[in-house]
Amino acid sequence: MKNLSILFFFFTALLFSSASMAQNSDYFAGDWEVQIKDTPMGTISVVLTLERVDGKLAGKFVDKASGVETKMNQITEQAAGLTLSFTAEGYGDLYLTLQRADDENVTGSLMDSFAVEGKRVAQKSDYFVGDWQVTIKDTPMGTISVMLTLERVDGKLVGKFVDAANSTSTPMTQITEAENSVTLYFFAEGMDLYLTLKPEGAKNVTGTLMDSFAVEGKRVEK
Repeated sequence: MKNLSILFFFFTALLFSSASMAQNSDYFAGDWEVQIKDTPMGTISVVLTLERVDGKLAGKFVDKASGVETKMNQITEQAAGLTLSFTAEGYGDLYLTLQRADDENVTGSLMDSFAVEGKRVAQKSDYFVGDWQVTIKDTPMGTISVMLTLERVDGKLVGKFVDAANSTSTPMTQITEAENSVTLYFFAEGMDLYLTLKPEGAKNVTGTLMDSFAVEGKRVEK
């Protein structure tokens, strides 16, 4: 019985250790706002995106000033952090190290010479993604009911209205996201129009059309 207890304890500890390693291994996955400080070109700001593909971390930098994308040649994971190896035009093969500072921040260096700091980029809320039964009240054409469908494609919201009365589909020409609202731009009745929405509870939205006509909406449950 004693041997069985020891064996059970061993496997429990092993499973706990494996789970902890799996959690820690994906700490770096996501988007990071990274600054490489006091280089010969000044402080460089990039967005670093890391993801786990087939069990291994892969990623890229996007320079915020120029938009130039640089893919990682190799990412080496150590107990203390990461080493990112990449090739920069005009500078050859370079490496950057990162260590966890806290849950939202990393520190490190470029080529063991230039200080690096990074902050995790908060993921945008997808509260508005889905289907919404929307009512636009007291317009010159009366109260209008539409089905609004919003989805996130390549990180951006896209969507369309479908008019409940005639099934006409109207795509959004642009959607602008603010901290607690979205503005939907579209073309209808020969005019460029916009509609703003903000959350109202867990399953509802409110807003206005052209800052003039009240809008209410309710999430359509799948």
